[in-house]
Amino acid sequence: MNRRLLLELRFVLLLFIMFFPIIGRGVTGILMGLFVFLSVWGALIVKKRGKIAKRKISYLILFSSPVWASLISLIYTENINHALSDLGRFVMLALFPLAFFLSPPRFSFRQKKLLFSTFLSANVLVVLISFFYLGLVGGFTQIIEAKNPSYTLRTSFTDFTSIHPTYAGISFAFCLILLILFEKSALTQLFTLDRVRYVLITLFIISLSLLQSRMPLIALVFIIVLITIMSTYSNKRLKRKSLLVRGLFLLVIVFSSLFFSPRIKELIESDYKSPTPETKGSVNIRIGILDCTKQLLKDHWIIGLGRGDVQDGLNNCYKDYSVKYSQIVNHNTHNQYFDYWLSTGLLGLVLFMLSIVLPSIYALKGDNLLYFSFLLLFAICFLTENILVRNYGIVLFGFYNSFFAFDR
Repeated sequence: MNRRLLLELRFVLLLFIMFFPIIGRGVTGILMGLFVFLSVWGALIVKKRGKIAKRKISYLILFSSPVWASLISLIYTENINHALSDLGRFVMLALFPLAFFLSPPRFSFRQKKLLFSTFLSANVLVVLISFFYLGLVGGFTQIIEAKNPSYTLRTSFTDFTSIHPTYAGISFAFCLILLILFEKSALTQLFTLDRVRYVLITLFIISLSLLQSRMPLIALVFIIVLITIMSTYSNKRLKRKSLLVRGLFLLVIVFSSLFFSPRIKELIESDYKSPTPETKGSVNIRIGILDCTKQLLKDHWIIGLGRGDVQDGLNNCYKDYSVKYSQIVNHNTHNQYFDYWLSTGLLGLVLFMLSIVLPSIYALKGDNLLYFSFLLLFAICFLTENILVRNYGIVLFGFYNSFFAFDR
């Protein structure tokens, strides 16, 4: 097989991987395995690679280092089975950068548009199919009549799509960032009017609002405000005007969504105390999780508990609360930074934070607002979710992080 055909096959695989929101983790896993295999094969058949940029080497080391820290924690973890189960998922966080390092993307602008448009299309299908299904089976009637419509909608969405609302929210938020920052999307070019872009923006905002994805919405507001401010200092007038119009349009809709969000209202009205039989909302549960996390860190802040023992430690702590154990048991740290700290100690935490901070600095210096916004979205959402414990989050973050970083 010649190199050109290999690259074409690799690109086709990437197009199929972009449909990961709807094809399931099993098929996605197979496609990712083939993609890595073709990337390694492509590197082997290239006789002259030329000089490798130091930054690319640093990216490979940075993106893989949290996985190596988790491997080191196997030395002192007790629950080996749990640790190996987690590492089985985390390994893709090391394989994606390896694949892109060995065989850099070098995609044309047209190919990038096609990849982004495929991802946008997959998310549009998730929205349309799921809400059509809910309407078809009478789900909307049950949601409206429920005591807690927000919870019922989120549960119904997850039951049908197998996607957690927060992960869907992050995916939709990234779609919105693409629609704002990536010029002349191929999806929009199918039509002659730019209003299609605004229709898609409205569709994703409505979906975010209905799913009550709090942190993606809050992160989106922060990012749009930041981008809008930064665009005012842009030297390119047309681009500046375009960013301002889209940013302000999105900002108005997002603020409207936040205003009517029951889950945002819960954040405002919560007493921010550990859960009791009287106060056991989602915010109170998270405060209880945070308290237990801090208790464990007091005794294990240097090297952590080990990748396999964090959940056992949290569950033991949860028994001290007066709420039903079943309401809080098996809840993880709900903070990716604390997860790495508790699992792999200070070393793992520092390496993980560096893998986000340094690429963000490089993205800003290179005027790559799209990559910077992507990293900022995840950096904020990491504060309230362990996004990298599920395959959906690993694929979304692992693929695009490596894609942006190794793109020439």
